[in-house]
Amino acid sequence: MSVLQPHASGNRFTLLLFIHFTFVLIGIVTTLLGVIMPALSGRLNLNDAQSGTFFTVQFGGSLLGTLVSGFLWKRIGFQATLSIGLTAMTIGVFGLGWLNWQGTALCIFLNGIGIGLTIPTTNLLVAALNHERQAAALNILNFAWGLGALFSPTLFGLLGTQQDIRLPVGVLSVLLLVAAFCFLLFLFVSITITNPQIPAPQSSPTKIWRMPFAIITAVLLFFYVGTESSLGGWITAYSLRLEAAETTLWTPTIFAFWTSFLLGRLFAPLGLKRIKASVYVLFCLVIAAFGIFLLLATTQLIFVTVGVIFAGFGLAPVFPTVLAEFTRRFGEEGARQANWLFIGSTLGGAFLTWSVGFLSNAFGSLQSGFFAVFVCCLLMIALQAYLYFSVQNKI
Repeated sequence: MSVLQPHASGNRFTLLLFIHFTFVLIGIVTTLLGVIMPALSGRLNLNDAQSGTFFTVQFGGSLLGTLVSGFLWKRIGFQATLSIGLTAMTIGVFGLGWLNWQGTALCIFLNGIGIGLTIPTTNLLVAALNHERQAAALNILNFAWGLGALFSPTLFGLLGTQQDIRLPVGVLSVLLLVAAFCFLLFLFVSITITNPQIPAPQSSPTKIWRMPFAIITAVLLFFYVGTESSLGGWITAYSLRLEAAETTLWTPTIFAFWTSFLLGRLFAPLGLKRIKASVYVLFCLVIAAFGIFLLLATTQLIFVTVGVIFAGFGLAPVFPTVLAEFTRRFGEEGARQANWLFIGSTLGGAFLTWSVGFLSNAFGSLQSGFFAVFVCCLLMIALQAYLYFSVQNKI
């Protein structure tokens, strides 16, 4: 793998600062569909099962983007790859407030491509640049993503309504276009490509995917992204129904979810200094399961809000910490093979978000759809426990 090593420390600082700023925008786009789904459903007259197909479309684009991302950044560089992804998001976001069902689906697909291009590229770059503290660095990077997830309902709640989202999508598309242009400017900054300080490969690709640790990690992230995406994607619609809100896109429940998620990622580096990473992940998954259980146990908004707070805080550190453990254990070859983790987790997001909509439509309640999320969280706890007690010493 190659990483960016600026000649001047000022260039390096500027680049890293801008990467984190851009990840805020990427966080907004990644969670945008869940925020605006009530508006899209109303404008296009969709039921929950039909709305769920939009999540599948977005994850389909994300899968394609993820498959292409490794090929692109190895050949045209990180900056150009990120610029392409941000440009796809610019076009996709802008069309969401204007087009019919087919056009909206195409825009959502473009957003997915942009997400797939940018998230793996950025995560792997930061992991390579911070080999000695990968888990902490990736949690900080994904803290920026969490800021974007938090800003998303705020931006659209203040500037948009369930009847009209054209103003906020216009503002966001301009910011994305500026970010895409700025990454192109970094092509002309004094930056070279050199080998990173990453341990030599410990295993061939074939041997890596024969190891229980790698397989279980991939399955765990499959369930994780499905769980996080389902909560982030459907909780706005669910809470607005509980509130019987007919115009606004703002709900304190989704704000509480992403605030707790953000705090979970902020707290993670401190927790990882004191607790072994695998134990910390297991502990956080138990917290998340308790929060999701509250969603199933009651329809009172106050308890639903408390539930999503626990769920958001517990889920927050899981993905970056598990990814860091994977790349730490398998070295450079593990970093190369990490794209398969992104691909598998993308499939998990596509399947579970659709499943929630399907179950909701079948049983007449989004609460019923969240049962699938709870089951996935329990499966993650079982996988992580097995990973810690049975696999970690047999690699």
